[in-house]
This record gives sequence, C-alpha cells and structure tokens, in this order.
Amino acid sequence: MLAVPTLYLEHRKTGIAVDIGAGGALLSRHRFGTQDFGGPFQFALTLGMGLPVYDNLGIGYRFLHYSDAGTNGSGTTGADMHMIEFIWRY
Repeated sequence: MLAVPTLYLEHRKTGIAVDIGAGGALLSRHRFGTQDFGGPFQFALTLGMGLPVYDNLGIGYRFLHYSDAGTNGSGTTGADMHMIEFIWRY
C-alpha cells in the first residue's frame, strides 16, 4: 500500500506537468534476496514530469525512492526506481 500526497503543477498552454510528493508505504515483504529494507514501513519520495504527445496521450518520467531513513538501523538499504509512464488524460 502506498500513500503519497502530491503537489501537481501543469502549464495551461503547453500541457507540461511536474509533480513532487512524500509519504509512506507498507510492504508485504521487506527482504528480497540479500537486500533488507529493514521493516514493512518505508518512506516514499517521488518526482515526476509529463509531456503531451497527441490529443489525450502523453509520456512521462518518474523517480521513486523508498527508504526507512535509518529507523531500523544502519544495515538497511533503500531503493531508487526510474520509470517511464504512458499517460492518458480524460
């Protein structure tokens, strides 16, 4: 489960949009092989941008970071994700 309040800004004429958010996530598993996230609760930070391509279609990029911010000790690791988004606006 992921809950991230987000600030979203969009340019009216160009349709270019950016957003930034911070919140929390509950993971069903917090150990994956040798990687240990430390616990089921993780802080989540996200930054994204989107560009219109055609009519209601767009493409975007999103950066997402999960971390326990050291609350479960110094031996835990976070995760950084880079995602390409396909956007449909209605």
